[in-house]
Amino acid sequence: MVLDTTMLDMFAKSGSLDKAREIFEVIPTRVVVCWSAMIGGYVQHGFGEEALNCFADMKLQGVSPDSVTYSSSLKA
Repeated sequence: MVLDTTMLDMFAKSGSLDKAREIFEVIPTRVVVCWSAMIGGYVQHGFGEEALNCFADMKLQGVSPDSVTYSSSLKA
């Protein structure tokens, strides 16, 4: 899972959000770090609505946000 999260973060930061989302979708157990990487990537590249939708989905899945998640979400 660490490798998946690292790849997700790399693609999200580089702007390859479609590839990041592909990786995100196949991670079986998405922990807060995965969600934060996806949200942060959306925010960094100007996709605030997608970031907020991802944040809402995270909450629906029962994953509690951390300070990094909140920070990224507030920027959206």
